[in-house]
Amino acid sequence: MNLNNRTWEERDEKEFSEREPNPYLTANFISKWSFWWTLKLFRKGYKRPLKDEDIYLHKPSFDAVLLTEKFAQLWDDESKRKHPSIIRLIIKAFGLYFLPLCIGFAILETIAKAIQPYCLGNLISYFSQKDNSITKTQAYMYATGIVISLFPSVLIFHPLMFYVLEIGLRVRVGLSGLIYRKILKVSKSSSSDGLSAKIINVLSNDVSKFDYVFSFVHDALVGPMQVIVLGYLAYLEMGYASFVGIGLLLFFIPIEAWGAKKAGNFHQKTSKRTDFRVKLMNEIILGIQIIKMYAWEKTFAKILKVSSLFQVFLIY
Repeated sequence: MNLNNRTWEERDEKEFSEREPNPYLTANFISKWSFWWTLKLFRKGYKRPLKDEDIYLHKPSFDAVLLTEKFAQLWDDESKRKHPSIIRLIIKAFGLYFLPLCIGFAILETIAKAIQPYCLGNLISYFSQKDNSITKTQAYMYATGIVISLFPSVLIFHPLMFYVLEIGLRVRVGLSGLIYRKILKVSKSSSSDGLSAKIINVLSNDVSKFDYVFSFVHDALVGPMQVIVLGYLAYLEMGYASFVGIGLLLFFIPIEAWGAKKAGNFHQKTSKRTDFRVKLMNEIILGIQIIKMYAWEKTFAKILKVSSLFQVFLIY
């Protein structure tokens, strides 16, 4: 066992030694902000197909051992509560890293969205023959305001999303490490009731959702802000008639919530069928010698086919 572990470690060290260090670690602010540090990799991909050794080494912040240890310590503290929560654990681990940035960008984007219609309306009024109160200098200022209001979405959005996706990846790695530790502690008798199938399904499907779920935190923050600010500005401009448009937009929120709830129910049902299918597959693999001896291949193939059809039926 020690020999096998040493062989794998030597292979991993050899593989990592062949890869180049991640240029993101030594890149300056402008390079990180403009993604200029990825240019070398794109040049290689343009000249020839990329290979495994062309991929840079991961950042130290993505190290699975460190992230698993961090999440294990936090989960030990969280499990002592009456109602432990994964969400609370994630906020403790990375809340200070992404929440202030998302809130700040949501405020900045809301201000920009409020400036755009104001400047655009006054700029259009300048070209209107009925309104001569706006001077040429003011028209240039309004045009400049429209351009400046586009800066947050053009210059800040993509670097912010890249950083938020990094946080999502670190959360996925940390939670996967916790689940893997749980697998090592599960006894043989406990795994026979389908727990191993559930763990495999969680690792392969559910945990991967953390890769991009944090990108929606910004939308959850900026939505209410824009409704309040832009709704108030629309009220100042059009009076009570603005509430009709705002009410129509708010009317779709319960419908979308209902649709999301139904989609969640379907996902839960399909997850149960997936757990059953994976459990069945594990049992077949464990008893493959008996199945081959009695020539039951076609029978079990039909059982797996029926199980897959039930899962597809729940989806469609």
